[in-house]
Amino acid sequence: MLYFLFLVSLTLYFFLHSWLASKTARSIFVRSGIIWSYRIFYNIFSLITLIPIFLLYLGSEHRNYLDSDLIKLLGLAVIILSLLLFRSCIPLYNWHQFSGLTSSQKTDFVRKGILGRLRHPLYLATILFVGGICMIELNLWSISAWVIMVWYILIGIKLEEKKLIEEHGTKYINYRKEVPMLIPRLRRN
Repeated sequence: MLYFLFLVSLTLYFFLHSWLASKTARSIFVRSGIIWSYRIFYNIFSLITLIPIFLLYLGSEHRNYLDSDLIKLLGLAVIILSLLLFRSCIPLYNWHQFSGLTSSQKTDFVRKGILGRLRHPLYLATILFVGGICMIELNLWSISAWVIMVWYILIGIKLEEKKLIEEHGTKYINYRKEVPMLIPRLRRN
């Protein structure tokens, strides 16, 4: 029963997270005047609503499928790789805008660094990070959470790219043709 509650909670979290990221939700909250910074609200709300799901995971019994030190070490290596990827993104994004500390609606179009090799390095880093945790905690709950999260990220990429095409037009369409979404090419064209 707890496993089912976990799956439903995680799925609802991702649906709510996507809806709150939509222009419709943003305009509802901004028009209401209740929230002075929508992005700060969005980030705090996303974090707070994830905590009970995380606590549900931690408080439940899991049977690990494979208790192998080699798999756990490989999982740790994947986590380290994901953190290095996160780190490579730090200078490329406007973190004040991302966090909501500045209110600019328009995003900068950046194509240097890792963004010249793949379009969504933060999503890839997230997939790798949670995948590494999943390798360390190899159980039905962690595998299910990873699958749901990857599904959510793929849908989120489609929605985000639609916004980016609206915002940047042909420039982003060409970028999409030239740069892979999540898996970088070994060689540049």
